Amino acid sequence: MCQHLAQCLEARQGAAGEQRPEPEHAGRDASVQAAVEKLQEENRLLKQKVTHVEDLNAKWQRYDASRDEYVRGLRAQLRGLQAPQPEAELMRKEIARLNRQLEERISECAGAARELAAARERAQMLEQQVLAYKDDFTSERADRERAQSRIQELEDEVAALRQARRQEHDQGVADVQNSS
Repeated sequence: MCQHLAQCLEARQGAAGEQRPEPEHAGRDASVQAAVEKLQEENRLLKQKVTHVEDLNAKWQRYDASRDEYVRGLRAQLRGLQAPQPEAELMRKEIARLNRQLEERISECAGAARELAAARERAQMLEQQVLAYKDDFTSERADRERAQSRIQELEDEVAALRQARRQEHDQGVADVQNSS
């Protein structure tokens, strides 16, 4: 597969090289320039694909080698299990013990997963409550600020009325003194 992609890449590079216009005509023919750029981009993408396929091939080769090694190990174990019976019985008991432990751990994990789900639901509910409290607090703050502003306006109005009343009173006293 890698070789096929490499051949396709070389063929396209060769075709792109043959189609390149001479330098004095390159500026005049925009469609040729666009085609060259498209081929260069396609060339870049093909190189990426080749690299990716080579990486996959290397991974499969490593996997194949490790699988072969694993199979050889299993065969050796099987040969060892078939020979002495007491060891096979011990291994069966160990496998049964390990399976019980595995089931216990799986059960514990399932319980932990349920607890986690419940905790997440609780956290979401608490988050919604916090948002509601925040909205209430913001609303109350705005109401307090409006009330404080209104109180200030009324205090200013009362002060203005008192000032006007004093001026009237002072004017009345002055009028009384002037008429006497």
